Amino acid sequence: MKKRYKTKIAVEVLGNLLLGVVLLTIILVYTPALAQLSNYNPQGLKAYTLEEVLALPDEEIDLATAIMILYKEWDAGFDVTGPLQEIDEMARELETQIAPEDGPDKIVSLVNQYLFEERTYSSFGSAGPDRTMKLEDSALPYVIQEGRGDCLGLSLLYLALAERLGLPFYGVVATTHVFVRYQDEKKTINIETTDSGEQYKDIYYEKRFMLHPSYRNHGFYLRSLLKREVIGVFLADLGVAYHKKAMCDEAIAQYRKALEINPHHAEVHYNLGRACGDKEMYEEEISEYRKAIELNPNHAKAHYDLGWAYGMKGMYEEEISEYRKAIEIGPVYAEMHCNLGAAYLNKGMYDEAIAEFRKAIEISSDYFDAHYNLGLTHIHNGMYDEAIAELGKALEINPDGADAHCALGIAYGKKGMSDEEVSDYRKAIETNPNHVRAHNNLAVAYYHKGDYSLAIEHCDKAIALGHRVHPEFLEALEPYREK
Repeated sequence: MKKRYKTKIAVEVLGNLLLGVVLLTIILVYTPALAQLSNYNPQGLKAYTLEEVLALPDEEIDLATAIMILYKEWDAGFDVTGPLQEIDEMARELETQIAPEDGPDKIVSLVNQYLFEERTYSSFGSAGPDRTMKLEDSALPYVIQEGRGDCLGLSLLYLALAERLGLPFYGVVATTHVFVRYQDEKKTINIETTDSGEQYKDIYYEKRFMLHPSYRNHGFYLRSLLKREVIGVFLADLGVAYHKKAMCDEAIAQYRKALEINPHHAEVHYNLGRACGDKEMYEEEISEYRKAIELNPNHAKAHYDLGWAYGMKGMYEEEISEYRKAIEIGPVYAEMHCNLGAAYLNKGMYDEAIAEFRKAIEISSDYFDAHYNLGLTHIHNGMYDEAIAELGKALEINPDGADAHCALGIAYGKKGMSDEEVSDYRKAIETNPNHVRAHNNLAVAYYHKGDYSLAIEHCDKAIALGHRVHPEFLEALEPYREK
């Protein structure tokens, strides 16, 4: 049957009948499963490596084959022959349902009905607390085998069928999300594969994924993508998969390949920054976060992690600025307020720190770090009773918090409660025998109690752990050392 939409074949016969016969014979021998289809691409189907795929003109790429090549890199033992044959069979079945006179709305409806009702493909939906997103959710061969997938996986299946039928469907990216678009010279239809093919306008994706208006300047988000650009999106997912397995070198390599194809994909710059941070490549980490923010100023995670990176370099003003931007964009978590509070604490801005720690506790009342840091801030502020109360709450949440026990010992010491002070320093050391500050503070506490042998014992332990004990304290202990 003749189709209204056809992609360009690898070689045009151009009236040369002999060349046409030879070419057709090669194609039919090499890909007999596709012989009945109106559209096929011999060059894309013959590719065996990603390099061969990307060397082709975009119209000659076979997207399904390209994804199979990449998935074999991840799971060499997976047999992709069955999934490829299943795609071909599905394409033949679907072809019989679409008539030459069918318009865009009818074509979209028929594909949706076939894929989501007749074939009953379904979506995992958003990742929840009971399920971690994994590469198989987006990998085309696994999606076909399992009958379900995430936004990228289902979109890849949709596109694989469309390319075999010569239908003008394209992949589209909205930050972390992928959907499908029908687009010809007259009509554009967005198709949400995670919602059984429901149709949404661009504004829906702009709001849902908080796209900054500047995204239009870079021409990547919400644009109909070329096939090679869709491959780049899958490469980014492959990078995430390696990253989750702590294979940072492999992850970085995949992210960089993805960015060679899609240099304006902010999410990949962000993920590359995280991987560089894990490799202690801190300058590269900061650079990639900045690129992500330049491409999408509403990238809250990039602002937040950039703030963290600045904090690790002692750049507290910059850290505070990025945390505040992340909170303004949202969504807001207790951890964000807690880390902003810690940055204020490092700057000596105690009132601001207290306010942020309290906001964190409002969101999560059993957040140990927020209670601990609030108690620590009260100590700096000279509010020792309040410090004791907050540190007590922290230790109710985690009785083994060595830092909290040490801080509580400090608060008791400031109030002259030496027995309680010593008790909490000892609890800190019981939990963490190498807690340097607890050993040092306990040495001082024992000295003031007149227990000089114990003071010397813990002072020496602190020195052995690398702590620089105050020279005046060492001089005060010297008369009590055994000669």
